[in-house]
Amino acid sequence: MAKANIKEKMELDSKYPYSGKNLFKNPEYYFYADCSSSDYLKNWKKHRNKSLKKLKQYCDLKRSKSDSDKITSKRGTLTTYLDLISQSLRNNVLGKREKYILLKFITKFEVHRRLFSYYDSNLIRRKSSPEAGFGEYTYFALVVAQCARLENSLNYTSCLIKLMDCLLSIPKKNYSYKDSKFLIQCIKIESELLDNLGKGAINR
Repeated sequence: MAKANIKEKMELDSKYPYSGKNLFKNPEYYFYADCSSSDYLKNWKKHRNKSLKKLKQYCDLKRSKSDSDKITSKRGTLTTYLDLISQSLRNNVLGKREKYILLKFITKFEVHRRLFSYYDSNLIRRKSSPEAGFGEYTYFALVVAQCARLENSLNYTSCLIKLMDCLLSIPKKNYSYKDSKFLIQCIKIESELLDNLGKGAINR
């Protein structure tokens, strides 16, 4: 298993500066990062294409159980709030309340590089709450991606890139079928947004 993980890491490592280490354990804050340079975009695309290929392979394997397959919608969970945003997106609109919730969680992730499973009605973490599971993070990524595409927002796109860097830094053995499907969707949306950014066609 260790050799397989090393091989996987070597395959995904590239000149992309945010690969090769677990970014949940070793947070990256992107100080002075030049994400608009041609080299960055080229290496980002290479890294994401390799990840996309791996994810598609995982989707062809037998579906396995993980925390993402056990996502609960109990009141006061991170998933509950993400469900609210997702329901709004079904009507191709991001409501005022939903946007407020989204921005709160984006800020929490941007500042602390982590989210938790349970929050109170004021979106403050409950003291007894564990950190969010991998499935909750992939769901958050999908919601951010969908909002970024709907709003064509640079702010949401920036968060999505950082979040995807973190998620793709985790060994694939932790991915479930649902995780892989969500991440495939995220990479495709992320690519669309980066194309828009390169064309100057994104809201700053």
